[in-house]
Amino acid sequence: MSVFIKANELASEIRESKEYKDLIDCKCKMDKDEEASSLLRDMRLLQEEYIKTVRENIDKDAVDSMENILKNKHDELLSNDITHNYIKAKDTFDKLMKEINKKLAEGIALPTKESDCENCKGCD
Repeated sequence: MSVFIKANELASEIRESKEYKDLIDCKCKMDKDEEASSLLRDMRLLQEEYIKTVRENIDKDAVDSMENILKNKHDELLSNDITHNYIKAKDTFDKLMKEINKKLAEGIALPTKESDCENCKGCD
């Protein structure tokens, strides 16, 4: 069976997971709520501005100020039920994807000096 067929099967399984369904449900609710959408959009813009501030090595006071603004915006996001639920669902889904990627990486890991190379013909 082709590796791409297996990848499609994995994608189907992921779409059937509780984590994925919860994320989609929360995203739909957020997309329908202008306040929640605006809060998330504002947060993303602030994060981009913060990254730019740090990269440009603008003075420490500017970075500290941006960090304080980000913290306040984050608190605001968490105080809104819709954005709070979306962030929680996204975090749960991201953890699932991280575990899946970890399992895939473990399954295709190249042999190391410490591992059993008995069946490997690549080092000869």
